[in-house]
Amino acid sequence: AVVSTQSTGTFEEFIRAILMGAMDNEHWKQVGRYCAPCSEYYDYILKVENYQCEFPQFLKTLGSTESLLNRINLEKRINVNKGRSATDRTDFYEYYALLPDNLLDAIYQWYKADCDLFDYNCEKTICEIREWRRAHLS
Repeated sequence: AVVSTQSTGTFEEFIRAILMGAMDNEHWKQVGRYCAPCSEYYDYILKVENYQCEFPQFLKTLGSTESLLNRINLEKRINVNKGRSATDRTDFYEYYALLPDNLLDAIYQWYKADCDLFDYNCEKTICEIREWRRAHLS
């Protein structure tokens, strides 16, 4: 099965373009290339995965009142696909499982510094992709 994107061809071609630097923008670039959390001082770095917990705390440190915090409905502010649970990663696995191992390894190396910086276990994710591939595509 070929998974394609509208403007860049297949998903594999898209990933290769990112790794070659052809998709050089803030969406695909390593964070350390445009944001320097180790050499610059940041008051706050929030993780999207912890948004519901971290954002209200962030607002409190800025001096927001309890009434403002109560008016913010974080459920409506989070960009999620309402059609599935937050833990359903089927699409993710379907796309990445089609990539050859050498390309998965290249993606891991490309984003390794970001994974380390923000405490993501990318090595585990690559292993999960390979396990999903063996279970569903073999």
